[in-house]
Amino acid sequence: MKDIMDYVNTSLEGLPEDKYLYAFKKRIVNEITARANEITHTGITDEKVLSDIIMSQYPDIRGEFEKFRDDIESKRNAKSRRRKTILGSAVFFGGLFLVFLLVSIITKNWHRSWIFLVNGICLYVAYMSIAAVMALSEKEGRFKPFSRALIAVSVFNFAVPIFLICAFLLRLRHPWLIFFFAIIAMLVADGIFLEKINNRFAIFFHLAYIVPAAVSLYIITGTMRIIPWSIGWLLIPASLLVILIIVAVRVSKHNNGNKEFEETEGDREWNAD
Repeated sequence: MKDIMDYVNTSLEGLPEDKYLYAFKKRIVNEITARANEITHTGITDEKVLSDIIMSQYPDIRGEFEKFRDDIESKRNAKSRRRKTILGSAVFFGGLFLVFLLVSIITKNWHRSWIFLVNGICLYVAYMSIAAVMALSEKEGRFKPFSRALIAVSVFNFAVPIFLICAFLLRLRHPWLIFFFAIIAMLVADGIFLEKINNRFAIFFHLAYIVPAAVSLYIITGTMRIIPWSIGWLLIPASLLVILIIVAVRVSKHNNGNKEFEETEGDREWNAD
């Protein structure tokens, strides 16, 4: 076992003698001792052979230590972030409710000050949704659909405060149009996310989003009298035409690519002959 211990110490030579190194050495020594006992029970008792087997099974002890240290630091950082999130959330909601009470008492506008409280909650949910999307985007593919749902939630939670301000404070006409703008924003944001993660079905989602976006735009422009209703409906068949054009272009490019590939293969066969 002396050769094995020398191998471990040599592999970790030059590293600072901190708690990580101490914990790793303790773990690796226990593992090696247990493994050596297993091998000995098979009938191998020669120290040299035993050392060679153990060292072959642990070829990169320094690399294992770095992974061990990174895992501990990652877990510690995650725990620290959770504590900060909980503390920050408590401070945010406490401050939000305190400001709500102060504004309501000073202005005596209780029938409107609730908007401030609701808007704060919606913006908090939107922020947390975006933070969750950024965290999940680094994980495996099974989290991607959940990330897309969170993007929609964040857009909606940005839309609600704008709607409340337009409807109850600014008293604008047709404040509900904000949600049709939000639908378009959701589709655009999801499309960008699909491109960012290189989703192989992104083009199909893009095509599927064109018509809903056109319908939302038709309602917005018609209600705001930007385009008359009698003309604006043309946006819908125009969106279908855009889909057909995109599909035709993609099919054409695909066929041209296959033709070039076949010609290249034919040239190779000719040269080979």
